[in-house]
Amino acid sequence: SKAIFGCMLNAATDLKLKGSRKSLSTMLKGATLGITDITGTPRQITLRDSNGNPLTEIDIYSDRCVIQKAGVIKHRAMINEWNLEFIVKFASEYVPAQSIREALERGGILVGIGDYRPDKRGEFGRFEVVSFEEV
Repeated sequence: SKAIFGCMLNAATDLKLKGSRKSLSTMLKGATLGITDITGTPRQITLRDSNGNPLTEIDIYSDRCVIQKAGVIKHRAMINEWNLEFIVKFASEYVPAQSIREALERGGILVGIGDYRPDKRGEFGRFEVVSFEEV
């Protein structure tokens, strides 16, 4: 859930909340009350494979990178097809649901989640919001 929250915040930094001068990122920090899995368990969202089953296997992606001015081979987890289902609890009187959706959609394209995501000059970790509903 920390990765999803961070993705939303990074994606919302240059967006303004409609009808306000404040950035959406600033408002999300206070208005987001928690991100849980669909059963309500906090901070433990199950990563699933393309069939909806809990993920049990990952691939390893190895590539050269620079750490403290030294070229080394870094090994990262790589998951080709995955999905998440989660609930974002938020104070709707401060941030509308459409703004949450916009932050998630933008984050999926520009920020991503995981170690080698676009936000960290990587090429993995992008996602698409397939379903979003306000309850």
